[in-house]
Amino acid sequence: MSILFVADVETTGLNPMTAGIVEVGCVAIRGGHVVSEWSSLVWPGREYLGPENRRALYISGITIEELLDAPEPEFVRDCLDAWMQSITQSNEAPPVTSYNLPFDRAFLMAHLGVEESTFPWAPCIMAQARAAMAYTGRYGPSLARTCEWLGIEREEQHRALADARDAGRVWLKLTERSEVTR
Repeated sequence: MSILFVADVETTGLNPMTAGIVEVGCVAIRGGHVVSEWSSLVWPGREYLGPENRRALYISGITIEELLDAPEPEFVRDCLDAWMQSITQSNEAPPVTSYNLPFDRAFLMAHLGVEESTFPWAPCIMAQARAAMAYTGRYGPSLARTCEWLGIEREEQHRALADARDAGRVWLKLTERSEVTR
C-alpha cells in the first residue's frame, strides 16, 4: 500500500528570507489511516527571534524559552529523514504534501536544507480543497474553514503536528469524496 506524508511547519513569519522555522510536524497516511506521526521544535536562530517575529510565536503559543533547547535545523532534517525511512522501509521517499504546500515547501527548503529533489511533492491539499469548495459554491482557503466545511473537528490550531493531522484528515475526506463521485 502506498504512503503519503503530510507535513506542516510553524514559523516566525511569512517570508522564508526574513523568518525561520520553529516547529515541524508530519503524519504518514497509508490505506486511508494515519499510521505514524512525528514532530520537533526547531532552533530558528537568534536572527529570526526579533520583535518583528514575536507575533507569529504568539499565534502558535511556542515560547522563546522552549526554543532555547530546540535542536538545530540540520539535526531536525536528519531525524525527519530517518523517521520517513523507518515508515517506508526504504531510502526512496514517497510523496509529501501539506495544506499550503508552496509556503511549507519554501520554509523546508530554506531552513532545513530539504532539496527540491529530496521529496516527490504531491499536489497541494489547499488547491484541492479550493476546487472542491468552489464546485459547491463555498470558499474558504484557510485550514480552519476547510475543516469546518468538511465537518472535521480541530483539537488544536497553529501547532505543526496538529495542523499536519488536520491537513491529512482533509486530504482523506477529499479523497473519499472524489471516490464517491466517480
